[in-house]
Amino acid sequence: MPDPRPPKLTRRQIDVLTFVLRFIEDEGFPPTIREIMNHLGVSSTNGVHHHVKALIEKRYLRRAMGTSRGLLVLRDVEGTTLRAEGAASHEVCNDRPVEGAGIRTADVLLELASVRTERDVLAVQVYALTAEKGALESRIEAMDAELGVYAERLVEEQTLVQELRALLDATGG
Repeated sequence: MPDPRPPKLTRRQIDVLTFVLRFIEDEGFPPTIREIMNHLGVSSTNGVHHHVKALIEKRYLRRAMGTSRGLLVLRDVEGTTLRAEGAASHEVCNDRPVEGAGIRTADVLLELASVRTERDVLAVQVYALTAEKGALESRIEAMDAELGVYAERLVEEQTLVQELRALLDATGG
C-alpha cells in the first residue's frame, strides 16, 4: 500500500508545479521546458530539467514520450492525487477544442496514453503537431489583430506629433 503522505517539495519545485498547473489551465496544454525556464527567470534549461526530474521521481508529474509538451500532472501542490499514474490526462487539461484544428487537447493526451507501437508514436506526434499548428495559427491571428490596433494608435500618435510640430513652427516656438 503506497504511503498516503506525498513527498515534500522544495520551494522551487512548488514554483515549477504551480506554473505547470496554471499554464495547463490557461492554455489547455502543458508548457515546454523552455517556457518553464523563462517563467522562473533562469538562463539554462538544466535547472528546470533537474526540478522536473525530481517532481517525476516524487510522482507529482509524469512525462509523455514523443512530445515537447508531454508533462502530465499527477498531484497538485498539496499532494492531492489528480489522477492515477496510468490514467489519462484530461482531468487537468482543459477539454476545450484547439481553435482551428478541430482537436481537443485532451484527445491528444489520451492518444499519448494509448501508444503501443512505433507507428502509434508517429501517429500521435502528427496528431499533436496538427493541434499545435492550429493553436499557433489562432495565436498568430490574435497577434495580427493586436498589431493592427497598435499600428492604428501609432499612426494617430504620429499625426498628433506632426500637428504639434506645425503648431510650434507657426507660433515661432
